[in-house]
Amino acid sequence: VQLTGAGHINYFKVSKDKVDSDFIAYYFNAFVGRNRLSAIFVGSTVPHINTKDLKVFELPVPPIKEQVKIITILKSIDANIDDNYN
Repeated sequence: VQLTGAGHINYFKVSKDKVDSDFIAYYFNAFVGRNRLSAIFVGSTVPHINTKDLKVFELPVPPIKEQVKIITILKSIDANIDDNYN
């Protein structure tokens, strides 16, 4: 996973055969992912992440097969929650 940016835009560049985008989405929407990102926010008026901090940010990425298993489990849990909520 390459984390990079230019100016005011930061982005993740991933190899689709190594990283599933759903895995990244679940990670950054989880408590641990949000906390890790918020730890590198700077600025009080407009919080942002400096490109230099993003470039050294390490994203834990298990093998793709494990990512798919994790995603499958989490999507199943999400579906159960949706079913019970509706």
